[in-house]
Amino acid sequence: MKDNLETFIKLRILLDVDGIGPGKLFNLLSKFNSLDNLINANFNQLQMVDGISQTLANKILKKFDEFKNFQNQIEIEITQLEKNNCKWISFWSNEYPSNLKNIFAPPIILYYKGNLSEKDKLSIAIVGTRMPTNYGKKIAYDFSRNLSEQDITVVSGLARGIDSSAHWGAVENNGKPLQ
Repeated sequence: MKDNLETFIKLRILLDVDGIGPGKLFNLLSKFNSLDNLINANFNQLQMVDGISQTLANKILKKFDEFKNFQNQIEIEITQLEKNNCKWISFWSNEYPSNLKNIFAPPIILYYKGNLSEKDKLSIAIVGTRMPTNYGKKIAYDFSRNLSEQDITVVSGLARGIDSSAHWGAVENNGKPLQ
């Protein structure tokens, strides 16, 4: 599967269906062998996929019917990504981090800023509550700072709280956090 705007739009549409996550999307793609085949599937074909109920099949078909409206929203999202120098890759991209491919339910779309490099194979994600104690924020900051001193990339979702404390611990130590 080639990463391009059309692929991004189709993946985002599918991932926007309530009840579709990485596991079900992988099941759907293994049954239909391509995004185009999946998008052109009918109700009965969708229901034949493990984990796809009548309700979920209807939700998928309804989302496909709203394709044009959703496509416009996603094109706005792409513009925002580009304005902020952010990029995206899909699970099937050659650039997708190999260590991330091997986790349970890996993200189908990975958003990032900067560049992915071989050095990033040695990385750790630090995530936690958005309402931490001061002690929790200090520990996340210090832990991240110490990791970056060892040339370990810190991966952060940049959410308030633990995530941002960890992010700043790496940044202020001239580390290279990924977002």
